[in-house]
Amino acid sequence: MEAVQDYELGVYLTSTPHPGKHIVHARIHRLGPESAKTAVDFGLPIVHAHEPNPQETGSLNYNWQIWNTRAVSLVGGKGFEIDEDQVLELFHGVLRYLVVQGVLLQEITLAYPELSQARPSRVVQDTDLHVVTTPRAGIFSTRSRPGDSVQSGEVLAEILDPQLGEIRSQIRSPIAGTVFYVYQTPLVYEKMIAFMIV
Repeated sequence: MEAVQDYELGVYLTSTPHPGKHIVHARIHRLGPESAKTAVDFGLPIVHAHEPNPQETGSLNYNWQIWNTRAVSLVGGKGFEIDEDQVLELFHGVLRYLVVQGVLLQEITLAYPELSQARPSRVVQDTDLHVVTTPRAGIFSTRSRPGDSVQSGEVLAEILDPQLGEIRSQIRSPIAGTVFYVYQTPLVYEKMIAFMIV
């Protein structure tokens, strides 16, 4: 860390290691309030203030914060794939941050009008994420995408019998909120994380 310890800001572009897709968001470890204020300046819809687990204490983001760098992970796309829409949203977030910090001139918004379309970021904690698991194994057919607004009781997905094609089970939203994460592999086992709703 000695080679990177004197930076004021560290931005880490990442995707999820899970077989699914998150809403585009900024992710920080809850080690100090400065990173949350910094993350909001990217203008992404969600800032996830995450409590680091023991495995994450070896991550670049975590150690940057230990060495007094405001560190923000920008999350978009799926593991091992490029999602062009989400990458573009992250690109606009980085440009927006550079304008807010005075690194780029405000006039850049003439070339990128999307920069002025940012909504206020919502800061969420781990406890604000409601995990929805699969009740049965089978073929996973989702009806929801990251960023969708859902109502309590709304059908999020169906699990189909792989031999007969019949519906084995429906997964309904236990709360009203926004879909934060969706599992996106066709086959599921029982008790897998299918959705996270904030």
